[in-house]
Amino acid sequence: MDKDTLHDLEFQRITAMVEDACRTSASASMARAMHPMHDKPLLEKILQELHEYTTGIRHGNHIPDDAFEDCGASLALLQTPGSVLHEPQLFSLRGMHVAAAKAFHFFTHQAETFPRLSRWFRGIKNDNTPTRVIDAILDERGEMRSDASQELQRIRAEMNRLKKESEKSFRASIRQLQNLGWLREQEESFYHGRRVLAVPAEYKNEVKGVVHGSSESGKTVFIEPLLTLECNHRLSALEQDEKKEIYRILRQTADLLRPCCKHLLDGLDLLIRLDFVRAKAKVSLLLNGQLPELSASPELHLKEAVHPLLFLRCKNENKQVVPLSIALNPTNRILVISGPNAGGKSIALKTAGLCILMLQSGMLIPCRADSKMGIFKNVLSDIGDSQSIDNGLSTYSSRLQKMKHFLKEANSRTFFLCDELGTGTDPELGGAIAEAFLEEMARRNSLGIVTTHYSNIKILAGKHPGMLNAAMLFHTENLSPLFQLVTGNPGSSFTFEVAEKTGLPEPVLSRARKKISRNKLKLNSLLGELQHNKHVLEKQLEELKKKEAAAEAAHKKYSELQDKLLKKLERDKEKQQETERLTDMGKKFMEFSEEWNGAKNKKEIIQKFIARLTAEKHRKIAREAEEKAKNTREKRIERILKKIEVGSRVRILNSRETGIVQEIKKQKAKVLTGSLISTVSLENLEIVSEK
Repeated sequence: MDKDTLHDLEFQRITAMVEDACRTSASASMARAMHPMHDKPLLEKILQELHEYTTGIRHGNHIPDDAFEDCGASLALLQTPGSVLHEPQLFSLRGMHVAAAKAFHFFTHQAETFPRLSRWFRGIKNDNTPTRVIDAILDERGEMRSDASQELQRIRAEMNRLKKESEKSFRASIRQLQNLGWLREQEESFYHGRRVLAVPAEYKNEVKGVVHGSSESGKTVFIEPLLTLECNHRLSALEQDEKKEIYRILRQTADLLRPCCKHLLDGLDLLIRLDFVRAKAKVSLLLNGQLPELSASPELHLKEAVHPLLFLRCKNENKQVVPLSIALNPTNRILVISGPNAGGKSIALKTAGLCILMLQSGMLIPCRADSKMGIFKNVLSDIGDSQSIDNGLSTYSSRLQKMKHFLKEANSRTFFLCDELGTGTDPELGGAIAEAFLEEMARRNSLGIVTTHYSNIKILAGKHPGMLNAAMLFHTENLSPLFQLVTGNPGSSFTFEVAEKTGLPEPVLSRARKKISRNKLKLNSLLGELQHNKHVLEKQLEELKKKEAAAEAAHKKYSELQDKLLKKLERDKEKQQETERLTDMGKKFMEFSEEWNGAKNKKEIIQKFIARLTAEKHRKIAREAEEKAKNTREKRIERILKKIEVGSRVRILNSRETGIVQEIKKQKAKVLTGSLISTVSLENLEIVSEK
């Protein structure tokens, strides 16, 4: 990628954010080395791995995130035969190995959730030998364990005994000298690592022991009591023995760990790579980054994208960024953005460029997930004032150099960005060169975005196949930018309107207007009016869509309520019918009870009751038959209505007469048979084929 493009689009600020999120120097180096690539399979692999990690965090998966130290130097030393690693190095190595083991366990057991990241651990054995070996000699603080060997245990036990004996002797010496009044208020001290008594100088010959020194004034001497001297000498000898034994244990441990070097290096490499992915994921989450679809063809379909750095700044200031959408493809390859100054043209251009660089460097970008982007072999930019005193280049000369470079590199896999194309020289001449340059870039099928105020470039974009006008919306009433990008029409620069708002005297503006051709002023005015009207129409359309959505929701709710009401009415009707049936049965039972109690012939009452029940059963059967016939009739009428129409030939059931349908009204039809017109119910008709 062109280095000027990386600088113009501030790509180094993105890599710096990733570097700051890294926890090891090795992963930080990977962040500094980030650069755009155009190998599609490799890029897809890197992006999918990052997407997996980021999605895992968003879904609350507790991905192992233990801190670890870069043990590369220790492992390099360990590979040398006869080398020794000291306790801090071994403790760091253990921490790294435990972190690698946790990552191995997590990703191998979560292969369905992290299919791509879990592949990193294939072919790697989860060998716990390094942890076991180090734990055998180091405690939880990383210090040498006393039971690391029997000899060390013996030495330290003897040292502890001598320390207690030395302490007892020292305390006895203090008590003795205190009774004699031969001690300073500061009874004891340490002198060159030896525990000594602070004795007034006049009593130094009275105290048995070794004088190690005196105070600056010479009034106090520091004496090691004779009672503790022998213990201390033996302790010093044991300390040397302890150091020798610890060194022997460390050397033995290094020999045991040396065969595990490859396993440990593999674990370190995985952790460093994971830390790099983790750092990118942290930045992606900060930017609300998404993974768009990668296309094989050169295209750009950004939906609701925001400039990453602007998004972070506004996020810190609790402000909102207006998202923008850009669509470029082989049909519409070049987007020409016009509009007033400070309206967001440059930000729109930089948003597209930085998103391309980030995505092709393996980063997620702040846009909608259903965006789509192709892969470009080079991204070229001409942004800002590139004049150089050292090289003797003016602004326009530098722009011409950039154009020359663009034309040298441009092809169908090129994406170019030009801010304020054609400026820096005579507007008419510069505009003509800018036109020719754009036509040539279009001929080479390059994709790109340019910003301009030049009318000739706007006109070119309107008539040239493959080019498309776009405008940054501007509030015409209060003359403030809306930062909204709309495609299809060029935008007005609102030059005179902005000048008037800033307070430029009216006489000056009037003279300026006279110097401009009427057609130019009329065109600029029409562009402004068109932009305003389009903005108004879009707002009205948005309101209509909201109202339509509200009406649809209300209609849906009404339909649901109506269905519920009908079902309730049906249930209420059934309940009412059941209540009426039960009431009728109750009345009949009461009548039967009264008759039974007052009758002498009980058999006659029973026969009468059975007759009533039989009659009720027949009435129920009759009602069901009637209901069934009604349903059959309605279904038949429904089937006939689908087939029959005016002019159909039909036959009246239970007769041989056929006729032509003259009229259909509700569930009846008028049928002409011969010279006679009859009104017949639809269920008594059947269609007769022409044959």
